Amino acid sequence: MKIILPCSFTLLTSDTTCLTPTPGYAPAGHYGFLNDKDGQLHLTYTTNVAGTLCTEVASFCTELQYFVLRMCMGMLRGLRRRCPGWLTLLVLVMLLWWFCERGDYAQLPPITVSPYIDAKLLNPMGLSKCLTSSGQGRLRVNKQNVSYEEVQNAFAPLGTGAGHFRPPQCAAEQKSAIIIPFRNRHHHLPILLNNLVPYLLRQRRDFTFYVVEQGSAGVFNKALMMNAGFMEAMRRGNYDCYIFHDVDLIPEDDRIPYTCRPGQVAHLVAAVRKYYYHAMRRYIGGVLAFTEQQFRGVNGFSNLYMGWGGEDDDMRFRLDLLSNPVYEVSIQIGRYYSFNHSTDEGNPVNHHRKELLWEAGKRAAIDGITSLKYTVDSVEESTLFTWVKVRFDPQHYSPLFNAVVDGSLEMP
Repeated sequence: MKIILPCSFTLLTSDTTCLTPTPGYAPAGHYGFLNDKDGQLHLTYTTNVAGTLCTEVASFCTELQYFVLRMCMGMLRGLRRRCPGWLTLLVLVMLLWWFCERGDYAQLPPITVSPYIDAKLLNPMGLSKCLTSSGQGRLRVNKQNVSYEEVQNAFAPLGTGAGHFRPPQCAAEQKSAIIIPFRNRHHHLPILLNNLVPYLLRQRRDFTFYVVEQGSAGVFNKALMMNAGFMEAMRRGNYDCYIFHDVDLIPEDDRIPYTCRPGQVAHLVAAVRKYYYHAMRRYIGGVLAFTEQQFRGVNGFSNLYMGWGGEDDDMRFRLDLLSNPVYEVSIQIGRYYSFNHSTDEGNPVNHHRKELLWEAGKRAAIDGITSLKYTVDSVEESTLFTWVKVRFDPQHYSPLFNAVVDGSLEMP
């Protein structure tokens, strides 16, 4: 029996048609796809040549994979003769774990997915309303290091300016503002945009990126940046949905619905790679979608969480307090790749998060967008995003923070 191990750095697709879209639809560089055709593995790759997106099929050699498999089986046969059964089993488990971890996710075999832009997106037959693509399954994250300029040049013809993108010939069901709180993550942000722009266009979404950077010195306040991003997006556009998105999370499945739901807050992250895709009970961070009414109903995020940790749990308390139902994407679909990184300088662990969480219900009505105070230093509009740089005075929030920490906060 001949065993062919699945490739750990490609996608699966059955589409090998050659498309000639509007110049600029194809991003710079190339992306690989793996196709099983006539019992043999083939490599399908896309290239950007004079603005043409075209797939080409080439034979993909599996001799190296087969050699690795033979070598592993030989090692196991030798261990079986000299070692106890439990040790052989342990080595086998370790080998399987090692092989799985060589890929971008530890699940085999990969699920078939479609190319990032399909023929229906390029030729929607003049539909007045977009038929939202439901997606086909798991996909590979493109972790290639890219610059802002490279991503902007690749997707400039698709955008209308100020970070706004929309399907070319149909009207999306919702207009979304995607708000990314930011500080000192210039390596991660272009990689996220390089994945998220084609991802959302394949779903036929109408969206605008808002990058909200903390310009003031001191400890990072992620929640305050998200509140400020909501207010600035409100001033600049009429949006149906506000999606708060961490800069270091990239979706691994094209069935994750980047949209708002009328009666439920939508939490899109069910499992993260750096936590080995374990279900995280009551976790509500990462990517969260609100309508305006829903976000105002919970008074936004708390402004008191200086440093890493606690603001997402606080939001869970606020939703529970108002009995606001939360739509959770299933763990089979809501999988995200996460960048490994050390603790950011200026974003230390928040050692007061437990005291703040203990009083979360008391201050929900007085701590949030109703108490928000910040100053916009600058606004930069480009093809990729609207970049808003804001600063705030921590002293404005000190009285409430101190009352929570010393236990003197009274019910409003």
